[in-house]
Amino acid sequence: MTDHDATLTDTLASTLEELLKPALQRWGRHTSTDYPAFQPIVTLRMTYIEDMTIQLIDAEAQRRQVHDSDRQRAVWYCIRKALICLRPPTSTLSSEIQAALDNLSQQRWPRDLPVPQECHQYLMLSLAYVLKSHTNQELATIFDVSVRSIASIRNQAIAAVARQLAAWEVTCRRRGSEPLELSAPVRVNHHSNRQR
Repeated sequence: MTDHDATLTDTLASTLEELLKPALQRWGRHTSTDYPAFQPIVTLRMTYIEDMTIQLIDAEAQRRQVHDSDRQRAVWYCIRKALICLRPPTSTLSSEIQAALDNLSQQRWPRDLPVPQECHQYLMLSLAYVLKSHTNQELATIFDVSVRSIASIRNQAIAAVARQLAAWEVTCRRRGSEPLELSAPVRVNHHSNRQR
């Protein structure tokens, strides 16, 4: 990564982090999907998000025009993909921890199983936003930390997701040789009105 790419990644990651915090908070409050929570991220017009949107549309039975609602859904898919990058490598985890992580969607975290610190960020976002299965108090209990520490872990996890999304965007743009603008707010120009 060049210095220019690192600067672009940092700038975009900072913007994404600020947009992701309220978007995920809104997302977490609803039991059903609330994709419009991700509209502020859609307005960045990121190539990476657009590419994911096109993939989702292409997987459908009939061709149609891309709408912002499709982009909002794509943002959630990209967030989840970035979240997977927060999961520690299986080689560093005990088989018991691996099994608990693998079965999160079927069962809650085992009460008697301590959560290794390297799993905190992944579990924080997975349990609070993907599964929407744990309150802050419950997370504090299973992480064996204070509720105040949960906010810090959440912010670190969101920053890590934002950084991963920004890195993918810069890589995607580098391949396409499209320059990112560094003006505030970060606005990325691309083929956002592609039609099917």
